[in-house]
Amino acid sequence: MARGNRTNHPRKKNQFCPNGHDVFITGRYPSGNCIVCMRKDPTSTKRGPKPKLTCSKGHNKDLTGRTNDGECLVCVREYTKKRCKDIKEGIVTIQHIKQFCIWNHDISICGRDKYGSCKDCKREYKLAHKEEIEAYQTQYNIDHAEELREYFKNWYVENREEILAHQKEYADDHREEIHIRSNKYYADNRDEILERQKEYNSLHPEEIKARRKKWAKENPDIVKLLKLKSDIERRKRVVPWDQQGLREFYKNKPDWAQGDHIIPLRGEKVSGLHVSWNLQYLTPKENSAKNNHIDLLEASAWYGKLLEKEGLKDKI
Repeated sequence: MARGNRTNHPRKKNQFCPNGHDVFITGRYPSGNCIVCMRKDPTSTKRGPKPKLTCSKGHNKDLTGRTNDGECLVCVREYTKKRCKDIKEGIVTIQHIKQFCIWNHDISICGRDKYGSCKDCKREYKLAHKEEIEAYQTQYNIDHAEELREYFKNWYVENREEILAHQKEYADDHREEIHIRSNKYYADNRDEILERQKEYNSLHPEEIKARRKKWAKENPDIVKLLKLKSDIERRKRVVPWDQQGLREFYKNKPDWAQGDHIIPLRGEKVSGLHVSWNLQYLTPKENSAKNNHIDLLEASAWYGKLLEKEGLKDKI
């Protein structure tokens, strides 16, 4: 039966603790204390010998620090590094590691991580020290921000094909879930997203233009279909009257300007007509920023002024 403690640590010679537990079965701390007794009453005076000031390698534990079990932190770290290295190089295999951890968990049942550590122990430790771990990770990320950014950048370059394949597979398997989540996020953060897009577009106009041109070249069928759909939608907004007004508008258009529909022909919530009183002069930059968006309150106020100008407002 495994005793539940690491080898090469000092042990108390007595098989039974002051409370009568067989420590060969229950296990001991490196200090010699019975694990069962310490769990029941950590303040118990029935303890084993007081831990030594120095470890077996001569490290002063008051300077190096101790683990909760009284072990020298330097020795524990050296042992852990050596064991991880041996496992990676195949010197030590899972079969060489004891069946029971220091808390007497049967590792063949609860499982091990890749370094052979007990998964139950790691899980319990993370739950008990959750806030401390999160605080440490946050501070570490802040202190090593540049280093981490460079590391993940290099890691992405080295594993790009594998990452993209995994993302595509995940997207295909969870398409509906991703669609719902994306729509919810956009609805909750619409103003912030539009502001970021606007800022990015203003800083990278040439890059965006080249990307759109490349996409159009790679997808001619989709471009043709979208253009056809746009032409059909626009024809629905063309009326037989006011043709003279349209000719005058485009004849008088300044060289710096573009013709813009005040109420877009293909708006999200409301659409206007292709008539002279629904047109205005804008610079290319203003026209591109406006796109097919419009404030409904502004549109209503503009429409009211138009009716008032024509003397039709009181008749509605």
